[in-house]
Amino acid sequence: MITGGERVISLLSSHGERLYRLLVRMTLCEQVAEDLLQDLLVKLSAADGFVEADRPYAYARRAAVNLAFSWIRGRKRVVSLEADAQVAADSPPWLKLVEAEEIQLLLDHMESLADRDRTILVMRYFDEASYTEIGEAVGQTAHQVRGLCHKAIKRLRAVMHDADGENLAQRTEVKP
Repeated sequence: MITGGERVISLLSSHGERLYRLLVRMTLCEQVAEDLLQDLLVKLSAADGFVEADRPYAYARRAAVNLAFSWIRGRKRVVSLEADAQVAADSPPWLKLVEAEEIQLLLDHMESLADRDRTILVMRYFDEASYTEIGEAVGQTAHQVRGLCHKAIKRLRAVMHDADGENLAQRTEVKP
């Protein structure tokens, strides 16, 4: 019988880097991602569900996403320039900062989505999973996942638009 520690070691050797990259993309800070990865590994080694999971990486990814969103909820409003951003390395620091702030805003709004929408978007855009991989994780076909992803993005845009509208209304409110 495989123990939690053995399964964690196996997971770390096969998917450790992928989990780390996911956490860096979600937290925008390598140091935080390292800490969260350590927390994740400790929790997984003690979790009976992980030992019994048919797909250990899917279980670990879900736990990592939950840890990252918990950290996001509890963090102070600090934006790190250590982001695994898509901005070129020779870009000016202000451009990296702008992208990091936009990612933080996006993650803040993603928390208000339903769990399945959030899972699909995280897998597709942060974990860079294929539609087929996502389909296996959520029990849908790749074609259905494309549609679900499109709908999740529409809902995220609506949430962000509503938040912008509320913020704009608050800023333009006239006080007596």
